[in-house]
Amino acid sequence: MNSLDTLKQQLQANPDDAQGWARLAAANTRQQHYREADTCFQRSLQLQANIPDVWLAAARNAWLARLYQRCADYAIHAVRLAPQSPDAHLALGNARQALGANQEALACYQAALALDPAMMEAHNNIGAVLLNSDLPEAAITAYRQALRLAPDNAQLFTNLGRALRRAGGFSAALVSFRQAINLAPSNAGYHRQLAHVLQDLGEYQQALASYRQAMDLQPDDVEAHSNMLYCLSHDENATPAEVAAAHRAFGRRVEAATPAIPAPHGNSPEPDRRLRLGFISADLRKHAVAHFIEPIWQALDRNQFEIIVYANQLQYDEVSQRLQQLSDQWLPVHHLDDMTLAGQIRNDRIDILFDLSGHTAGNRLLAFAHKPAPIQISWIGYPNTTGLTCIDYRLVDQFVAPVGLLDAQFTEKLAYLPSGGTFAAQADAPAISQLPALGNGYLTFGSFNRSNKLGHSTIALWSQVLNALPQARMLLGGINDLPRRQALIERFASHGIQPERLAFQPQLALQDYLASHHKVDILLDSLPFTSGTTVNHGLWMGVPTLTLAGPTMPQRLSAAHLARAGLTDWICESATGYIDTACYWATHLPQLAALRAGLRQQIETSPLRQPSVVTAGLQHALRQMWHDWCRQRTPTEP
Repeated sequence: MNSLDTLKQQLQANPDDAQGWARLAAANTRQQHYREADTCFQRSLQLQANIPDVWLAAARNAWLARLYQRCADYAIHAVRLAPQSPDAHLALGNARQALGANQEALACYQAALALDPAMMEAHNNIGAVLLNSDLPEAAITAYRQALRLAPDNAQLFTNLGRALRRAGGFSAALVSFRQAINLAPSNAGYHRQLAHVLQDLGEYQQALASYRQAMDLQPDDVEAHSNMLYCLSHDENATPAEVAAAHRAFGRRVEAATPAIPAPHGNSPEPDRRLRLGFISADLRKHAVAHFIEPIWQALDRNQFEIIVYANQLQYDEVSQRLQQLSDQWLPVHHLDDMTLAGQIRNDRIDILFDLSGHTAGNRLLAFAHKPAPIQISWIGYPNTTGLTCIDYRLVDQFVAPVGLLDAQFTEKLAYLPSGGTFAAQADAPAISQLPALGNGYLTFGSFNRSNKLGHSTIALWSQVLNALPQARMLLGGINDLPRRQALIERFASHGIQPERLAFQPQLALQDYLASHHKVDILLDSLPFTSGTTVNHGLWMGVPTLTLAGPTMPQRLSAAHLARAGLTDWICESATGYIDTACYWATHLPQLAALRAGLRQQIETSPLRQPSVVTAGLQHALRQMWHDWCRQRTPTEP
């Protein structure tokens, strides 16, 4: 007879033994029977409610059970009974942090440190709160304090690395992640974090190797597999067929391992009723996705459609508040596991469910794999297939996916809209400046793309442009990391471009970043992963982007935005055309200046960029999809 059975027999003889119920609860916790333990804790606390250690143990168990509100309730009692217990304040902080109450959590951790300044866990958790609040520099300080208390803690090195990475200190983050791996070489998660920063540095082959090592160490690490696909989409050495095959392999693996939620969808098959649209994203904040989805939600006919948002994020800001006001229902879901989230979506009777993340950070593709909604769509957040056959459609238009070009690269059916993209420009952006070349006497090219897009092929192409125009200069923005700058200088030098022709600036606040366009005449696009938000910001500031379109969706993003704005002559089909176009504008500065001066008005009035046009096409497509689903329902289904 095991200890659980013995404890249960003792309680049968004495069912009012509060301490006996607490012992049974603790035994269940040790065996990871967290829900059973919670029931036992509740019984113990009903019988005897004045022992703070039992409240604290109940809180810790509820945390493990992911019952975060209950954890907070237990921890509040523990703090009231033992206000001098740093552990009680820590437990309450953990619960409040999990519930998204970052400021309240921070106060709890500070209270714990006031009682025990050497509590490493409190310093570490303060770092997490600060990082979730988008304060990476402050988080770095907290994590370093924690490391002073526990210098051999591999997890702390990983946490520090994440904060350094968020602050743009990629080289320092690389050192921190490697230290974590030295301390715990078999931890798959640490190899995954190392891969992230290698990808940030544009070292795709090394990053892919680290992702694969994480997958070897933990074959069920779906997150590493998903991260690897995002990395592969940037790899200039990978063919479109290889990228598509890797995504399909992910889909087969996930769908084979995902238990289907039983019973058919109970959604009422009325073709013309108001539909419930569900949106899952971790990026409903100051993020590129918000620029694209906000004007759609604003223009959506609310007599036809409801908006239910499943926000899978810890960071909330004023953009989140605006988006929440546009929704009919806003549900934080970061704390829900995939099966629970899928069950909630099904219970919410979502008719059409949107994935806005793809294989980017914070995605919930495993919830989609349960097929919680009758119709599932991927859009906006990721320019590639998810690889999942349970996602029915990918929304596109002819500009990003010319008919017949990309079909074989997607498991989803490509659903065509008249126009597939609008963009919410920054209303208080600086005014457009005069063309810099008119004063300088030479062109200044620029790039504000993520530095990890600047691979060997991109630098080689840009160098050909600069070699063809010896007086031209190049400004590269968003590069905080000094070793990364030096690596780029060396890469340009290998193509004959001297360092004095290059200028760098760090990542800036939005207004300062937009004002940086005053220094740039033409933006040069990266490949094979082109621009989305960056090209739109450039257009708003009067600066067009020169892009080289290719045979994949990542290499057609900029082309699509430019085409919708009527700038098809900035879309090149070959490297020779790219260089020739740059040289053309070097000798036509008055025309470039005129284009710059009128570009903001041009994109404001471009029909294919109007939210009303994009949303009307979307609504028509959604209604057609719904009609198709209703027709496919069999009479035996409820």
